[in-house]
Amino acid sequence: MISTLPRVLHIHFWADIRNSAGSVEKVITAFARHGQGYQHLIACCPADDDVRQPFQHHGVAIYPFHENRLLNRIGNKMLGLNAFTYPALLHLIRRLRPEVLHFHNRQELVDKVVSRLDYRPRIVVHYHRHFAKPVIPKRADRLAFISQATARDILSKCANRVPYSIVSNPLSLEVCERMAAVPVGRVVKSERPTILFGGG
Repeated sequence: MISTLPRVLHIHFWADIRNSAGSVEKVITAFARHGQGYQHLIACCPADDDVRQPFQHHGVAIYPFHENRLLNRIGNKMLGLNAFTYPALLHLIRRLRPEVLHFHNRQELVDKVVSRLDYRPRIVVHYHRHFAKPVIPKRADRLAFISQATARDILSKCANRVPYSIVSNPLSLEVCERMAAVPVGRVVKSERPTILFGGG
């Protein structure tokens, strides 16, 4: 049965999305597994050329695409052409026709991708850390930042009129306050807090 839910395609340009040690892979997988009312899909560019066919990972459909490495090495690195080297991604988007494209990295490629499509999906761009030279795409519809500090840092470096949201680490203020209330030097092993932090 084909789902009639609006499709969100989460795009990751580096590594295999199944990388259990990669923070970006964890965040994208979490995005794809969270929320109601959408059909979540992931497009990733694995380093392994053997990964060519779609597969399932944690219940999410994964669609591999690959970079044109010859064009990247000769055209871009040797000749400096600044060519777009992901035609396989374009073919994938045209075939799946997602209503929303979520770019977690390679923000500078967003406008190049959208300008080559024959329809206009909604564009969400995610910033998971501070960038020395951040790029805010002209065609972005919404920006997502990992924290208020990251938002302030990036927006201070770019002229921006795009709406944005903060996707905070899911550690409640109540938990932090309870841990902070434990007197220093009186923490026993059973009370010692374990903190999980995800972000840049």
